[in-house]
Amino acid sequence: MTQRFDEIIRAVRRELSRTSSLMSMLSELMIVSEMWEENGKINIIAWIPDIEKGVLKYRKKHIIYDPASKRIQCIKDLSRSSEETTHARPLPRYETLGT
Repeated sequence: MTQRFDEIIRAVRRELSRTSSLMSMLSELMIVSEMWEENGKINIIAWIPDIEKGVLKYRKKHIIYDPASKRIQCIKDLSRSSEETTHARPLPRYETLGT
């Protein structure tokens, strides 16, 4: 599982880095708190650095990665108010990955 975890995280970082050279650098600082597979997609809850008004802040994000297409399908910001991040259904509880 560790090898697959590393491969997936590298692929997600590579996809994030395509948005800008700054994001390329910041994606290396991503902290993964949860990861699970659902319907062939990899779901990741991670803290990703973001620059807001000149200040570096970590934002909690839900990333859905499709390993078949090697693309990120969706990134939801979980750091903002619940009005902005409503889900069709509540996210179930998942185990946190151990080291």
